Amino acid sequence: MDGQAVYVGVDVSKERLDVALRPSGEFFSEANDKRAVSRLLK
Repeated sequence: MDGQAVYVGVDVSKERLDVALRPSGEFFSEANDKRAVSRLLK
């Protein structure tokens, strides 16, 4: 495997998913519904 490892943390609540990426430090939120989950997994 080439490149640097990327770690993804997901905080799950009834209304939303809070997603954090490391080592970039990117953070974003998505609705906790089927469409958003499908988008995140692509």
